[in-house]
Order: sequence, then structure tokens, then C-alpha cells
Amino acid sequence: MKNITTALMCFSFTITIFAQNDICTDAVSVSCGDSVTGTTVGATSTGAPTASCGTTSGAPGVWYEFTGTGQDITFSLCGSSYDTKIQVYSGDCSDLICVDGNDDSCSTQSEVSITSVENESYFVYVFGWSSSVGDYTLDVSCEDAPEPPACGDTIFDSGGASGNYSNNELITVTVFPENTGDVVTFTFISFDLESGWDFITVYNGPDTSSTEVGEFTGSTAPDPITSTDATGALTFVFDSDGVINASGYEILVTCAPPPTCLAPTGLTISNISGTTADFDWETQNGNESWEYVIVPAGDTAPTASGIFTVVNSTTFTDLDFLTTYDVYVRAYCGTEDGYSTWSGPKTFTTTQQTDYTVDCGANEIVNINYCYTNDDNTYWVFTSNDGYPLKLTFNEGTIDDFDNITIFDGADNSGTVLFNNNDAGLEDLSGVVIESTST
Repeated sequence: MKNITTALMCFSFTITIFAQNDICTDAVSVSCGDSVTGTTVGATSTGAPTASCGTTSGAPGVWYEFTGTGQDITFSLCGSSYDTKIQVYSGDCSDLICVDGNDDSCSTQSEVSITSVENESYFVYVFGWSSSVGDYTLDVSCEDAPEPPACGDTIFDSGGASGNYSNNELITVTVFPENTGDVVTFTFISFDLESGWDFITVYNGPDTSSTEVGEFTGSTAPDPITSTDATGALTFVFDSDGVINASGYEILVTCAPPPTCLAPTGLTISNISGTTADFDWETQNGNESWEYVIVPAGDTAPTASGIFTVVNSTTFTDLDFLTTYDVYVRAYCGTEDGYSTWSGPKTFTTTQQTDYTVDCGANEIVNINYCYTNDDNTYWVFTSNDGYPLKLTFNEGTIDDFDNITIFDGADNSGTVLFNNNDAGLEDLSGVVIESTST
């Protein structure tokens, strides 16, 4: 009798299929109506974009290629299983040009819409937030783009005549005149944006590389803006942030022959201090001289004459500290063509006063209210006018323990340190009193 011994060996293994299109030149072609699934597990970051394009860089991803149809195209990852991001580029793999991108359009998934140019190549990069990788579904949908606004139209924000615009909007609109030689004018019928966070920027020409006319926010409607570009076109970009919205804008578009006296453009404020600021603007053909007006922010636009000048720049003096102003300028083109319309407002805010001479004999009390911001580096110098020491009292206020407020005994930071919030272990400054020993 023979004994036969059989050895049984068992194996357990997993086969993982890694991403094959993680390099731009290996992009997989997609078309309108496609719904493709895939994974970014195992994708490499070879040649991945590093600059921000609608959203910042993240985990390694994969590429798709789409040929423009002239329609509005939406690339959606809303059916995906992980925290996605998406970016869209034009050009080619050796010279990618950012079109737009998105993070968290639908919960932690992403979706982006573009207006495509017919037959232009677009490269879609599907990737994840931080180090997130996983399975995704990319849906491609196409809709005919709406007719661009034309002369005589009224342009509303996305909320229409009665609703609010949405968060995270970035909309570019260009209007060309219908007749050769005419120019476009934007007249703002209504205007209400989240002040300081949502903006309309108007450009004097057919795209955003044209000269910027102005950036506008808040609830003060800009004055009418007329193109002086050779094309007669005007462009505006509306940009809203991610939290608060408002009723938006209503813009009447009109087209007519150019005015006989062209208004100044390119209004610029520079070298802003607590009491001074420089103001200059770009001249136009036929401008002989100019008038400018500076008023507190929110005041009505000028209706009378301003301050006369024969040069296209000036320096404002005797301004108030920490005050916001609006500036306007118009041109004079001679007795035949008269004045242009007013350009503006250009808005700016003077800086905080930081150097004080305290009149101790008059028992002068200096009160300062100040809210600091990120990367702030503000200093104050207080000098007694008669040699008496000074007392600094914090009535109220807090400071983060990562931030510092230091008080020196003397006219600069070479003096003895009298107080530092971190040395004292204080975040609440209420009731802190510091006295100088020098003047």
C-alpha cells in the first residue's frame, strides 16, 4: 500500500489597476453627454499643475481632453466617492492655460462650467483635496450658450430682476457695438453688492487685458461708463465670494457714436498716507485740461465744476486719518467740444495716525480704536510736549497669543521694553496700564 501525501497551498491576492491617464499627454477623450468612471488611486503627480487655477493644487490626478463645441460645458464630479477637485485648461500639454477650476461645488465634490470655443482643445484635470484619492464619476453636459448681450439690452445678475446673485460666481461679460464706429455705454440702473467682498470690475475694451476702468463694490452705483477703445467694446467681470450675497446689478447697455470729448480713464491712487495721496489718470485725444473732485466716500457724484489742472496728476493734502474718499475727474476739450462726463469714483482710504505729540499741559487725552488684521505690523509713537511721562491705558481689547504687542520706553524700539503681552501671559488687555519713564 502506498501512502500519497498531497500538499495544499492557498493564495490570496489583489490585483489593483492603476490610473493610466495621469499624464496630460495620455488624456482620455470625452464628449458631450459622456459619463465616465475611474480612480485616482495609484495616480502619479508627474507634470501635475502646481499653480492655482480656480482652486489650489492637491493630490495626484488624471487627465481628460475635450474639444470645444462653442457651447456652455459643465464637467461634474458630483457623483464621486471622495473629496474631489477639478481644473480646466486650454492650450496644449506643454503650455497649459488656466480656464477655471472648482472645489466643493456639491458637498465635497466638484463641478465647473465653461463657455467653450469651437474646435479648441480643453484639458480637464480630476484630482483630490490634500491627499485624497478614490473613485470618481465625470459627467460632461453641454448646452447652447445664451446670446451675448447687445445694444439696448438690460443685463441682470444671476438672480434676475428680483432675486439675489449666488455665492462663488465669476462671470465675464463683453458687449460690442452693432454699428462700426459706435461705442458701448454701461449705465448702472441698480447696484448692490456685498461691500468689500463682491466686486464688478469694468475694462475699457473686448477682454480683461484691456485697461481697467474701475473696480466697484457696495451699494453706490458707478457713473455711466463709455468705451474709448478702438473696438468700442466694454467688458465687466463679476466676482462673488462664498458667504453673503445681495440683490446685485442691473446694467442698461446703449450704443452710439463716441462723445466729442472723451472722459479720462485709468484712474489711479498711490502713495497713500494718513494725510496725503497721489492721484493720476490717463489722458484721451482732445483733452486740453481737467477738473477733479475729492469727496467723502458715498457722497453724490459731482454736478458742478471741480479743481482745475493742466496736468494729469495731483497730490491730495490735508486729508483726515483713516478716512475713505471718492475721487472723480473730467476732461475739457475746448470751447467746441466742451467737457467730458465725470470718470469715477476711485475710492481709497487713508492710513491710521501713528505719530502723536501729546499736550500734557492741556490734559490732552488721545483715544485710539484699532482692529488689527493678518500680517499687520503697525506702530505708534507718543511724545510728551513738556517732558512729563505718559500713561497708556488699555480700556478694552484682546490679542491672540500668536501675536505680539510690545511697548518700549522711548521714541523707538531701542528703548527698554515696558510690556509685552506674551511675556505677561495676557490675551485680554483690558485694564492694562503702562507708564513711561522718559518723555
